[in-house]
Amino acid sequence: GDQNFFSDTKMCMQAADSVAVLVDAVDGVKVQTEMAWDFAKEFNLPCLIFINKLDRERSDFFRAFNEASEIFEPKPIVLQIPIGAEADFKGIVDLIGMKAYIYDADGKLTVGAVPADMQEAAEMEREHTVENIAEAVGRTLKLLGQRMDWETALHRLEEMNAMIEDGDLWSDPARAQKLMRDRQMLMDKVETYKRIERELKDNVELIELGEMEGDKDI
Repeated sequence: GDQNFFSDTKMCMQAADSVAVLVDAVDGVKVQTEMAWDFAKEFNLPCLIFINKLDRERSDFFRAFNEASEIFEPKPIVLQIPIGAEADFKGIVDLIGMKAYIYDADGKLTVGAVPADMQEAAEMEREHTVENIAEAVGRTLKLLGQRMDWETALHRLEEMNAMIEDGDLWSDPARAQKLMRDRQMLMDKVETYKRIERELKDNVELIELGEMEGDKDI
């Protein structure tokens, strides 16, 4: 957005659930783009990058994406690649479903197979995408583990359980109730981490299974 209104952008993000960051396919990542990304990180919002102006002269999807990959953290992952470039841009290939979405001159959409001349490039990009997703999941699990401080949390739970089993604790009802609340909050955090870990691993295993069996629906 315009620099003059960027303070409004930050304020609006405080009420947002996610962020779509536009990257210009001609000019690439701008200063305001970096600022928007930093704002999103500050508010811990999930981000989607949309590379626009692909039909313009001098536009370059991969140049814009590579620039974003060098600047943004965490590293973005390609989910779609363009069909054609500049004046010949006419649609995209979805790397997850491996389908082509092509628009004609009237804007009518046709969904079909990946063009033959793009098949090899699409397969290669899809392979990179799967590898990057697995890498991102690994980083996420590591980060969650660090934030959770797993061993400390389990040790603290053991201490709390021992204190609750101690009959003397209940001579002070207020202290006992606080300990019970604290223990429940910690148990909820542990269970949340376990659930996220299971879901992430299941998703990666499902993608890998689809790759091995050549099942594009998976």
